[in-house]
Amino acid sequence: MAGQKTTGKVGLGVILELMDLDSPPGFAPVTNMVNMEVAGVTLNLVDATHLNSPNYYGEFLPGLKSSQPWTGTLQYDGDDPTQNEQTGLRQRLESRELTTLRVNMSGIGVAKGFEAEGYITELGNISLGAESVMTQTFGFQPTGRVEVVTLPVTP
Repeated sequence: MAGQKTTGKVGLGVILELMDLDSPPGFAPVTNMVNMEVAGVTLNLVDATHLNSPNYYGEFLPGLKSSQPWTGTLQYDGDDPTQNEQTGLRQRLESRELTTLRVNMSGIGVAKGFEAEGYITELGNISLGAESVMTQTFGFQPTGRVEVVTLPVTP
């Protein structure tokens, strides 16, 4: 029996983009992204168990949905406009500014992406080593729904 050919994609070419503050606003690629986890969603449950719940089982009702935090690692470059303290991730965290991020997958032939407003919640310690590239972790908490957006595929 023949198997099905994979439709999976390798992430090389996916870009995390930071909305700039120009008029009109646009997106700038965040420099040197190494990896990221994005676009998860959780359905919170409300405990509706009562003293006469059937068969001694808890009962639950759907509550609010929450967008899960986005996390990732980037190669640190404090001079880059998307990472620095004047215009980049550091500035957005320090000013507690509502920020828009977009994950752009058009570079790997996928005409979709994810876009969300939220807050930069973490810029972790910078990892330094004698024979390794400096890296830093980041965290972003979307507020509201993460939107699936259609983007033109780049050839």
